[in-house]
Amino acid sequence: MPKTCSTVEVVIRQRLNSCSIGKEEKRCKKMKNGGGPTRTDEGYLFDWVLSEILSRLPIKLIFRCKCVSKHWLAFISDPCFYRFYISRAAVPCHPWAFVPKYICDGSKSVYPHYRRLEDVHCGNNLSLPGCYVLPLPNSQEANAKRDVYYVIRAVSNGFILYGWAYPGSIMSEKEYFICNPVTKQWFALPPSPKYLSKRVSVGLITRVEAETILTSFKVVLLHCPAKSQSFLELEVFSSETAEWKAYSMKLDHPFLINGLRRVVYLNNNLHWIAHELGIIAYDPYNNPEKFRMIAFPDGYISYCKGRKRMCDAQQGGLVLCDVAGEYNLEGFSDFKIWILEDYTIGRWSLKHSIKKEDIIVDDKLLVKRLWFVPAAFHPYDADIIYLALDDYDLVSYNTRTRRLEAFSVVKKHEDRTERNRLFGWPPCFLVELPLWPVSVPLSLLSFVHR
Repeated sequence: MPKTCSTVEVVIRQRLNSCSIGKEEKRCKKMKNGGGPTRTDEGYLFDWVLSEILSRLPIKLIFRCKCVSKHWLAFISDPCFYRFYISRAAVPCHPWAFVPKYICDGSKSVYPHYRRLEDVHCGNNLSLPGCYVLPLPNSQEANAKRDVYYVIRAVSNGFILYGWAYPGSIMSEKEYFICNPVTKQWFALPPSPKYLSKRVSVGLITRVEAETILTSFKVVLLHCPAKSQSFLELEVFSSETAEWKAYSMKLDHPFLINGLRRVVYLNNNLHWIAHELGIIAYDPYNNPEKFRMIAFPDGYISYCKGRKRMCDAQQGGLVLCDVAGEYNLEGFSDFKIWILEDYTIGRWSLKHSIKKEDIIVDDKLLVKRLWFVPAAFHPYDADIIYLALDDYDLVSYNTRTRRLEAFSVVKKHEDRTERNRLFGWPPCFLVELPLWPVSVPLSLLSFVHR
């Protein structure tokens, strides 16, 4: 006779009572010492019944269920169950969140504490926002200093790359970490031998197999001096070699890259906006000693004081957003969006162009000055772009309806810093979180000192 959910829930709760939350290593050791397939008082629980029950639970509880028995551990770890779990989603889109770019750390403990990722948006009920956290580990050097803050520099496949720095050390972090906010797993990268504590732009590429296992990753540091340069100077860390390697490539004309802009990943390439030249594309996996230059679209003003622009990836394409106007009481004058129709030959098309007076503004945003900094495109709605209002609060703009509405999800007590106001950059990162937690095998972390 089929087992009732209430009977199974009792069994689950009884088994979980002996397991400590967040101590996966201890739970795995228990699994090695015995325990066959789980059964209720009425007999064994068939796998198809187990699938139906587990698929209705949030991810956090499912992974706690791994400690029920060896059979459950193997069953939940099987890719077949992952595919079945995802297929049950009514709207199989990834949850996503806006994460503060700057996070101040008041803790002086050598052990990491965790900052919860607030305001997680998702199109289904698969995920539990409370299980998304960002560990803030302190090294001995960071622990000895005051006013240390963390800066998120890159995101990829749900992984977050961030570092800690001293106040005033813009774009020059002392140490870098990579974190999985779903599993709380994090690790520190070996120090860069060339660009540690120097002004750099940071890119991250991760490769995930079957959406469940991280197979490799690369971290790219691009040197960004304050003055124009003629050489593209990079340092690349590869998980395959566990080493940093430096590259230098000459450009035909001097260029300037602002390291505060987010690096964009698309088509195996990282992309940077180079003032007066175009967009630099770089593939550290296949062509680490070469780069490609993508020209700006016709009518695009490559550099002008007071303009704020953003390069981003949207639904498989490269997009370029430009907000024009001096930073004054009048605010911006207009803004445009281009999309790269043909990535191979670099052909752009103007997707949207509008003047300030033609935008329908929400009553909540009727302020004397409207000045926006492009922050991110909606991951699943091509008509919506998010902008930072006065460097702090987020607003959403719909290119189809021309409506500008409030969308404040960044916590003011964490992000109202002079750093954002001074430089006029968006105070957050949009992070797409995986539907299923991605594990990092220990074999990939040979460089981590244990």
